[in-house]
Amino acid sequence: MPEFTWSNRPSELPHSNIPILRVKPGFPIRGTILSHDIQGAELHFGGRSVPHTDPSDLCDGCQRGQPRRWEGYLALWSQGKGSIGVLAIPPGAVPQFAAYLELHGTLRGAVLVATRAGNKPNGRIVAEIARGELAMNQLPREPDVCRILAHIWGLDRTEVSQRRFVIDESAYQEIARRAEELDLPPLAVEPATAAGGPTTAEQRAEMQRRIAELRREIRGRSHDRTADQPGRSEPAAAGHGD
Repeated sequence: MPEFTWSNRPSELPHSNIPILRVKPGFPIRGTILSHDIQGAELHFGGRSVPHTDPSDLCDGCQRGQPRRWEGYLALWSQGKGSIGVLAIPPGAVPQFAAYLELHGTLRGAVLVATRAGNKPNGRIVAEIARGELAMNQLPREPDVCRILAHIWGLDRTEVSQRRFVIDESAYQEIARRAEELDLPPLAVEPATAAGGPTTAEQRAEMQRRIAELRREIRGRSHDRTADQPGRSEPAAAGHGD
């Protein structure tokens, strides 16, 4: 007998309302990071960003002679607006996120204020990143940034490979949970130094030592591999371009 099923949500929520966000002069972007780490790719820029594909003789951007560079992306949640966007991260801003990731083990849950220095559209991006107050289970589910962008760029029927440092989801959660137990101050807050107590430099050194011990303890649950994982990407719902 045929079966029919009711549900209060679609099997997969659409991503048509997830825009690509870019930091503009005079317009800071604020929100809570939902991604564990940045996902990036080589793109061609010429009015609209398009992905670089191999081989070069089959790449539209290469054939048009468009400039090429890497760009990263992460999911950002505006709690006040109740909206989620995909924030574009240029190469120059990546070290600021990498420093926070090294200290805390994940970007997820961090509060971000991103501004562009000066009045030029290509000015340096300044990222202020601090630990958020919400627990991991209070955050919205992390959207599949790679799948959203693959659909926007028309890669639904393109063989896609991934080259990245991979950490198991359980290890991410363990690193974040154990880091919270260390009762560390937010990255943007200078630790207070009591009279006769350790100096700020000594506090930071101790903080780094404890984090390093934590990461070594958990490292056995993660694996460092750089691998190509070819596979046909699945279609995603429509989204907005940049």
